[in-house]
Amino acid sequence: MTPAVSVHAKRAAESRGIPYGEVATIVAERAGDRLPARMGLAVFCGWAAGWRGASNGDEVWAVVRGSEIRTVFFRRAGQPATPEALRVAEVIR
Repeated sequence: MTPAVSVHAKRAAESRGIPYGEVATIVAERAGDRLPARMGLAVFCGWAAGWRGASNGDEVWAVVRGSEIRTVFFRRAGQPATPEALRVAEVIR
């Protein structure tokens, strides 16, 4: 199941040079059996160097709530990737 991408997530991805279609594909591959994610799911989508956007973060993450990617963002690898830190029920690295 490929999740829908919210308007906010599309804008966030586009402004950072991240192809949201690729993010949706990665989320579907890594989290397919866990969707819909009622309580929230954070999915590591890859290293920022793979995409052209500039940021102080070196990882690309997506947050899924229900059956929709709600946001896409950069995050530093040194930051904790726990459910508490990402404010979700589950993290897929």
